[in-house]
Amino acid sequence: MQVEPESDAMAGEHSVSEDPSSQSAMQFGEYKDSLVATISQHLDLKHHCTSSAAYRIADLGCFVGPHTLDAMRTITEAVKDKYKAGGQSFGIPEFFVYFNDRVTNDFNALFAKFPEDRQYFAAGVPGSFHGRLFPKASLDFVYCSKAVHWLSKVPEEELTDPNSAAYNPDRISYINAPTAVCDAYLGQFTKEMESLLSARAQELVHGGLMVLVIPGRANGTQYPSVSQVFMPLETILLDLAKEGMVSKNKVDLFNVPMYFPSPEELKNIIIQKTVGFEIVELSTFTRSSLPVFPTEVLRGAYGGLLTKHFGTEVAEQALDRYEKEIPTLRLRNPAEGNGVFIYVTIKFKKS
Repeated sequence: MQVEPESDAMAGEHSVSEDPSSQSAMQFGEYKDSLVATISQHLDLKHHCTSSAAYRIADLGCFVGPHTLDAMRTITEAVKDKYKAGGQSFGIPEFFVYFNDRVTNDFNALFAKFPEDRQYFAAGVPGSFHGRLFPKASLDFVYCSKAVHWLSKVPEEELTDPNSAAYNPDRISYINAPTAVCDAYLGQFTKEMESLLSARAQELVHGGLMVLVIPGRANGTQYPSVSQVFMPLETILLDLAKEGMVSKNKVDLFNVPMYFPSPEELKNIIIQKTVGFEIVELSTFTRSSLPVFPTEVLRGAYGGLLTKHFGTEVAEQALDRYEKEIPTLRLRNPAEGNGVFIYVTIKFKKS
């Protein structure tokens, strides 16, 4: 079995912590009803109709805290309701939930929060969800919330080469960057989505469902409102370079591994780049522009990235300044439109 090697681009960042690109921006309750409706309308019982086998659910890129546990409770209860509505011929199965995250994260932090009345068996599955994690045809339902916008790596060969059209100096992301930079990020996101879906095509049963909740941006816009996180940090890093705390070249080589797709981009990837998946629903939730985030949130999500690239001293300097300057920080260029979250359900059908 081919398993994609672990990339350490995200090591120590989001996963079972919290993520300011999505944390507090969209709570689970805002799309809970959509998740219940998805299961009610699109779960096909004929592909799992015996009570002797457990109904198997995977939460990819899970978080510690109520979001993950509320989601698993909602999914299992909705599946039970679907079985009950199916009539007496269908026995309600037991449930087994696999919580997936990076190998560097502590699953015990999540396990310690399990409610006493949980109605499922559970296990942690470490590894990158861009590669194979489970045996063939072993999953009935896959859930992945606010995780796939994190890239396993940035397209460094394009973004850091002064001779490349996508060379990205003076910026730490594709926000306000030339089109070539945005295209390089989209290209990387496309590759990783293809890998993720290719792996799940091996692991889902025929008729299995996959729900993705992805921080994104509206069709027709270029940047997400999460630029309010990036741009103050970008300004601080450039100031540190001017003051000689870090080399300008070091700042120019730093690019945040995140991409926020539009619904149309995501739709094209699923339809044109993968085989065996059918989009059964795709909708968006719009939120007002995100605030500048508290340092503890920024530190939890980006502290590892900053420390790895710049070292502890510069990372601490940047985060300390962010905290001190929060009251006066303003965006140089506001993001286009409001915060958008994409909710997409896809069904696996053998090709």
